[in-house]
Amino acid sequence: MSLSIDTEWAMGTIGLRPSSPPIAHSVRGDTAACHSTAQHSSNRCDTVSGMAAVTVFHNPRCSTSKAALDAADAAGVEVEVVRYLTTPLDEAALRNLLSKLEDPATDLVRRDAAFARLGLTNADVATADQVVAVLVEHPELMQRPVLVKGKRAIIGRPKDRVPVFLTD
Repeated sequence: MSLSIDTEWAMGTIGLRPSSPPIAHSVRGDTAACHSTAQHSSNRCDTVSGMAAVTVFHNPRCSTSKAALDAADAAGVEVEVVRYLTTPLDEAALRNLLSKLEDPATDLVRRDAAFARLGLTNADVATADQVVAVLVEHPELMQRPVLVKGKRAIIGRPKDRVPVFLTD
């Protein structure tokens, strides 16, 4: 099962910065199903070819993010994978995402070593406007994975939230 993306639609609808196209994910997980030879680190193939039921904002170096893609594979759910570090969300896209997010806006910001190195505190990301401002400047601080389905979005942590969201 592979999918395709109307890149122009995706760019306008989810507000991706035009630096690179969104990446779709073949839920079969085998390279034989690909329309492209590009692969990401977990050996799933990436194609730019349709629309999916779920969008996953993904970091291929994150085990929790990889687990979300595995859960989609297991559930047979087609996903569009957006590598948000390669294709960061702009302000409008972040606001759109926050409007769908079932978690508190502040939870979208990772509190990790980069957060501390930047001198940020919880007070700096207490409101939706602050979260947007920080993530526009520092997309590496966006929590992952983030899953979007229709008018709903969740942060896929803990991992057991993902299968429930995918099958809702």
